[in-house]
Amino acid sequence: MVEDYCSDEKWGVKDRHPKQYHLKMDVSNDKIRVNASSTKFGRSGDYLGRRVLAKRFLIYMLGFSCCFFIARQFIDLFHPTTEKLLTQAHHPQLLRISNVVEEKVEDKDDSLFVQDLALFPDHVLVFLRICNKCFILQKEDCECVYRKTGRTYKAPVMSVDLKEQDLEIIRCPHPPQPKSAQGYNLTINLKKKGLLVPSNARYWNDNYRWKMLVYEALIEEDSVILFVKGLNLKSGKVSDTDNLLCVFSSDLAGDLLHVKDLKKLDAPGLGNKVFKTRVIMAAQEVIRCEKPKGLEIQGMKASIWEFRRGLFPSVAQLNDKIIKNSKAMKTFRPLHKVCACTMIWNQASFLKEWITYHGFLGIQRWFLYDNNSDDNIEEVVDSLGSFNVSRIVWPWIKSQEAGFSHCALRAREECEWVAFMDVDEFINPIEYIQNGTMFTDSAEAGPTVMQRLIDNATSVDTNALKIGEIRIDCHSFGPSGLTKHPIEGVIAGYTCRLNRTERHKSIIRPSALNLSLLNVVHHFHLKRGYRYRNLPRGFAVVNHYKYQVWDTFKAKFYRRVATYVTDWQENENESSKDRAPGLGTEPIEPSDWPERFCEVSDTFLRNFTIESFTDPVTQLQPWQQL
Repeated sequence: MVEDYCSDEKWGVKDRHPKQYHLKMDVSNDKIRVNASSTKFGRSGDYLGRRVLAKRFLIYMLGFSCCFFIARQFIDLFHPTTEKLLTQAHHPQLLRISNVVEEKVEDKDDSLFVQDLALFPDHVLVFLRICNKCFILQKEDCECVYRKTGRTYKAPVMSVDLKEQDLEIIRCPHPPQPKSAQGYNLTINLKKKGLLVPSNARYWNDNYRWKMLVYEALIEEDSVILFVKGLNLKSGKVSDTDNLLCVFSSDLAGDLLHVKDLKKLDAPGLGNKVFKTRVIMAAQEVIRCEKPKGLEIQGMKASIWEFRRGLFPSVAQLNDKIIKNSKAMKTFRPLHKVCACTMIWNQASFLKEWITYHGFLGIQRWFLYDNNSDDNIEEVVDSLGSFNVSRIVWPWIKSQEAGFSHCALRAREECEWVAFMDVDEFINPIEYIQNGTMFTDSAEAGPTVMQRLIDNATSVDTNALKIGEIRIDCHSFGPSGLTKHPIEGVIAGYTCRLNRTERHKSIIRPSALNLSLLNVVHHFHLKRGYRYRNLPRGFAVVNHYKYQVWDTFKAKFYRRVATYVTDWQENENESSKDRAPGLGTEPIEPSDWPERFCEVSDTFLRNFTIESFTDPVTQLQPWQQL
């Protein structure tokens, strides 16, 4: 008996599309059965159709994977600044040169050489060693050159800075194809001379990246202090040092990088003698090393070996300057009573007012740690020639705490006390202004306000316990109804603030700091025998012009300088006191911004500065005339 299983009428199925059938005879139980299946795609139970679809899917995926692989050879899709690099790849000034390199770039200038490089997310930092009698390169004098056999890339220099007397730093853009540029030699072309600077520096994504780098070093009489990015030590705590060693050598590049086996550091084939010492103390990004005994380490490179990741890449070269330690400072009197230290990024327009005002109060020396400014800050500093101001090139992003530790060491021989604050923060000596005792009435100059403020705070010192840090509370001022930056300056322009105080700023005694140099921006850890003192708010406060007009304030969204402060574009710690209340992660101006953060009208310091500083002829403040 034959049953027709192919009939649509039998099952009551109507289909307007013609069908083809695959027939199969099945003989069982004395019956002959004809099985059929349609090859129309999408019908339930259609095995053959699903197989064809699966094959097509595999072919499409294979084709996509091949295209993706080829694309990655030309553009690194996983580079942190992909969008910028894609733009650079089509920029008319970033040229790919043909395989034939111009003859002039084969010549070399031996008076200069590229010593190191460091890779940041948006640029490459090139360290150019110069001779003492060499001319200082300017931005327009040179260009960045990436070279490898058969290929050369040229790019315009982003900026040039003199970091030390014999060391310049040049900022170069990443090549347009970072993945394919691995291993390229990076050097500098002197355009006017038509000469290439000798260089052994290689562009490698895995080496000399800012996420893992020893970037600065200072020598004390009995120890060496290293500044290290990438150890990821906890904020505000001294860390364990069992898994760390300090390493010194004339060359720490090449085969030594990332070496985990300590025995390999002493291998004779490496060519350079390597010296190892123990780590005395580690906190945040500051590592204190035991100084190698009986060894001239000036000119050597210093690095850190860590148990898990081996030897860290290093651009930290030890110079000839040796800083006196705290023991030697007991018999040494610093030249200045009060100094100030700050870290700045594109805040040159505020410097004249900040330095002039605090110079009037009695600050004698300023250390400006410049964190990659591009707003002609050098010209502003030069215009302040009557003040003792030093600009320190500090190219290390998000490293304010380490920068302040570095400043505390650097200032120790020159300054008895150092105030750490930002350029939008102004000390307001309320009691001295109210009592009319800003200055003495004697013909000879008496103690300045800052000297008397410190003497008052330390009057409670005892032989057993001395004041090592003076803390002053901050009042945060708002836009005060303004929509444009006040031409008369921030003190006279912003006159409305929040009622409550926010945090504090510190004036510290460098010789009183803990060996770890641990700080959380607003205050330092002190060694035994010292304590801090909070000044009463009626005695002095800090006027913090924190929430200024929007065009000024929105710069905070670009990048924060502190290591442990989240950048505002990131969706982290949105309730932090560091952020402006009510703002999200994008620089979008609230409609009521000019009226925000205004609870108390405060013209106290404004009235004082107008009375004390205004020129009777021009009616201008000194910072408007400089």
